[in-house]
Amino acid sequence: MEPKLYEIAPKGDTLLKLHNANAPFAVTAPSFTFLIGKRLTSASVAGKPEVQMRLSSRHLTLASAYFEKLMANDWKEATPEGDYSYVINAEDWDEEALCFLMKIIHGRTAQLPREMKLETLAKMTVLADYYQCQEVVEFFMRTWLQPIDQSAISGRDRLLRLAISCVFPDHDAFRKLTKALITEQPGPVKLSGLPVPQTVIDAVNAKREKHLLAIVDGLKGLVRDEYSDEGLGCSFTCSSMFLGALSKNIDSHRLSDRYLVTPYLGHSLVTLKGRIFDFQEPPWNKICHANVFGGYGHRCSLLRGTKPIVESQIAQVVGLELEDFIKTS
Repeated sequence: MEPKLYEIAPKGDTLLKLHNANAPFAVTAPSFTFLIGKRLTSASVAGKPEVQMRLSSRHLTLASAYFEKLMANDWKEATPEGDYSYVINAEDWDEEALCFLMKIIHGRTAQLPREMKLETLAKMTVLADYYQCQEVVEFFMRTWLQPIDQSAISGRDRLLRLAISCVFPDHDAFRKLTKALITEQPGPVKLSGLPVPQTVIDAVNAKREKHLLAIVDGLKGLVRDEYSDEGLGCSFTCSSMFLGALSKNIDSHRLSDRYLVTPYLGHSLVTLKGRIFDFQEPPWNKICHANVFGGYGHRCSLLRGTKPIVESQIAQVVGLELEDFIKTS
């Protein structure tokens, strides 16, 4: 199959050969893992045409620390071929993202689209990080991100945006994204290939588990208190009803120690809040004659005990600070 050639620098002296172009990117795997660059089977790779790009070694070395080091090493990783002084091999990169990156490096910016999908920007971020050319790409990256940052993102897109905020330092986005992950991620974050420091992932996972554990311990504390004289029930009857209803709800909503253990797979602070706020209340009006208690309903209600536990933990969540993990100028 004939290779596909991009004439990015028509008089260029360098040929970049991209093998296995467009390999799966940020693939979702079990246990909330996100992978990059997963290899295709040999059969599918064999059916792909090789992608080639004619480039200029001068432009590459001026824009990229990676290629600058290659030049300082007399381009020992590159070999001459035909009309080209240098031939460089790459694999797995996204064809479109690499083409956009090389157009920026070679000043062919009039050929760039005015809008870009987050997926493509994340792929370009991985490339910019690998080839160490963030400075030449940053202006375009921030321009393309403006409309994207006007709308809410979730799930996989949130992790892609986090990677961009690490490579092209964005303190506000980093803080908001890590706060959202701590609050809403239904399991530990695991990344492979995205340019996010492992220390960031570890910190997000640790904070997430810390707040979930505090809620679990808070529910256990309510149960313990009702066994003593420190419970919320206004009488023996109410306390007994409270204890029984709380224990049954904890079990029926699978929030007991039998089900809820670290790393709390399938649970987030938001989903845990939903389950707890869904606890079924006993018919307090028929049992207890105490007054309604503020915004928590009946004075002896489960909500009066559980709501502060959940809401206090969610209110305490703060995002991480980028400078604690990445040196920025």
